Amino acid sequence: MTPEEPDTRPHIVFLSRDDYNRTRMESPKLLVDPVTRVVPLPLRPPDSEDPALRGLAGELRPGTILLRNTFGGGAYIDAAAAYELISVAKFNLFANVCQMLGATRLEVNEMREVDDHGTVKGSVDLRVSVGHGSGTLSRDSSRKVAGSIKGLWVWKSGSGAGDAERAAAYATAEHISGDPVIAGLIQQCRFAGNALSEHVLELNISSEAQRAVQGAMKIESVLGRNFGPAFDATFSSLSKHTEQLVLQVRVVFTPPGT
Repeated sequence: MTPEEPDTRPHIVFLSRDDYNRTRMESPKLLVDPVTRVVPLPLRPPDSEDPALRGLAGELRPGTILLRNTFGGGAYIDAAAAYELISVAKFNLFANVCQMLGATRLEVNEMREVDDHGTVKGSVDLRVSVGHGSGTLSRDSSRKVAGSIKGLWVWKSGSGAGDAERAAAYATAEHISGDPVIAGLIQQCRFAGNALSEHVLELNISSEAQRAVQGAMKIESVLGRNFGPAFDATFSSLSKHTEQLVLQVRVVFTPPGT
């Protein structure tokens, strides 16, 4: 890697120098992993000259795992908080897509926790203040996501015609075009003479977050040994993110000519 080619691997693992030297002997595969960068602390050249690492000064602690948040401008985030941050970021990107499609109103009615078998484990009504008897969620991470979701978005009618091609390009650039619900909404708005006035849909906002978490979990198997309580706590936290977070959403449009 040259100074002109920044390291863009999706994972960074910070180890003490003693643990780094042990890893060289016991888990050498991790040091050449194509998706994980292992950085010994304290920093020494050339790592200490890397602007990306200098910008992470507050995260430079042995035992920390960071993930690159492709839904938040590519910044690195603590793996332990990735599930919540990526889920909320996906919803905010979806809201931007709705605005580009010409929506005048976006309502988030409910968030549900759904397990792999499709069973609803908990839910919350987002039309009222979270935490005021509006439902029951089983995990703290779900409650944090619910508390960060804005339940009502209103855009001025006539502020601009919807642009499905612009929305499609944006969704691709922000890595959410593969979501079938988002892709389907964009496709509906592509039809000539589109007269869609509203659409009620269910959006899984945690699918990308779960994939990111699963990728980080693979680091545990490569490490091959216990590197202390910080790693143990992170992997324990990541392993609990098994439920999908599904939003019931209503998108309202003003059809052309009204």
